[in-house]
Amino acid sequence: MEKVGKILSYVFMVGAAIFFVMALVNGDDAIDNDASIQAAVIDPFMYIAYFAAGLASLLTVIFAVYFLITHPEKAKNSLIGIGALVVVFGIAYVLASGNVTEAMTKVGGVTETTSKRVGMGLITFYLLVGIAVLAVVISSFKTIVRR
Repeated sequence: MEKVGKILSYVFMVGAAIFFVMALVNGDDAIDNDASIQAAVIDPFMYIAYFAAGLASLLTVIFAVYFLITHPEKAKNSLIGIGALVVVFGIAYVLASGNVTEAMTKVGGVTETTSKRVGMGLITFYLLVGIAVLAVVISSFKTIVRR
């Protein structure tokens, strides 16, 4: 399995290098002005990137599920972590406001739902940063007390 992964990564690297060199040879102006060059150089380059990203995402999920199935004792800690993250998202959603200000209406397309989701994302970020800082402080305090 490891050899297959290495071979695939080398194929992707060679393909990406070929299209990169083709892009350098054609130049920016030619690529910007000619749709056929874009289709011949940039499109395959992007498809390689899409395929590699999709494959990496798929394999990550598959191996994570496989690990949880083969190591059920460690699955408990992972599920606790996922549950805690869901709780943080829930708290952030409850705290988020759906208010749409005048400045938001000037941008256009901002609805109450969009505003609430953005607020939830920001609050989630703040909560996770606060939890991380608190964990560092507590860990440092425990280390000082033990000495």
